[in-house]
Amino acid sequence: MRKHLIILILLLTFNNLSAQTDEQIVNKILFNLFSFQQDTILIKNLKTKTYFEYDSVSFENMTGLTVSSQIISEWNKNEENEDFSAVWDELSLNKIDTLFLENDTVISKKPIFKCLSKVEIDELFEQTKKRQKIYSISKILFDDSRENAIFHFTIIPWPGDFYSETILIKKVFGKWKIIERFDILI
Repeated sequence: MRKHLIILILLLTFNNLSAQTDEQIVNKILFNLFSFQQDTILIKNLKTKTYFEYDSVSFENMTGLTVSSQIISEWNKNEENEDFSAVWDELSLNKIDTLFLENDTVISKKPIFKCLSKVEIDELFEQTKKRQKIYSISKILFDDSRENAIFHFTIIPWPGDFYSETILIKKVFGKWKIIERFDILI
C-alpha cells in the first residue's frame, strides 16, 4: 500500500511539472505572437472563454491541416467544461525564464506586459485620442494530452475596430510552436 502511495505521489508530481499555465505558454511563443515596436505590451486583463465549434472535416477545409477527430472532440468537450473567464496574472507574464550572469550578452530584451481593465482601456483611448495596440488573448483550450491547443488572439487598435484570429499551437519536442492561424476577422 505504501509503495502504491509513493508511486501515485511521484506521478502527480511529474504531471504537475509538465503542466504549464496560459501565462507560461504565452511567454514561450511571445516573439512569434507579438510584433515588437514597443517596450510595453498592453493586454486586456480578462481572458475570455475559447469557443471551438468545428468537426475534423470543417477544420481541415478551413485550415488545410488534418487534425485527428479525437483531438477535435477533446477540444469540443473541454470547451464545454471550461469556465467562462479568468484574469491574466501580470506577474507571471513578466517573469523572466532565464538567469543571466554578468558576462552574458542579452541580444534582445523581453517587453513588459501591462494588464488593463476595460475601464483603463477606455480611459487610455479617451486620454490619448490615438490608436493603441491593445491585445486580448482568450484562455488556452487544450486537448487531453496537453500537446495541442488553440486560443483566440485579438488586436484592438481603437474602440470598435479589431483584428482577430484563432491560433493553433502544438508542443514540438517540449516547446510550444505556432502551427496555424485561421478564422481571421477584420
